[in-house]
Amino acid sequence: YLFKRQPQPPLPPGPRGLPLVGNLPFLDPNLHTYFTKLAQEHGPIFKLNLGSKLTIVVNSPSLAREILKDQDINFAN
Repeated sequence: YLFKRQPQPPLPPGPRGLPLVGNLPFLDPNLHTYFTKLAQEHGPIFKLNLGSKLTIVVNSPSLAREILKDQDINFAN
């Protein structure tokens, strides 16, 4: 019996996490400064693995506006 993997959409860059816990051990209590640092390294949109959950962080007001208003159909679940 063969398993076929579903094609994954391209994801934004982000820091590597650890198995099982992802990036949770590296989170700073001041999330806004941590996200600003990650945005400087990876750009205004990046991914984090919080435990087993993939999280996309948008760190730019103009990009967030475009996603929520102009591209809402593409990003709706």
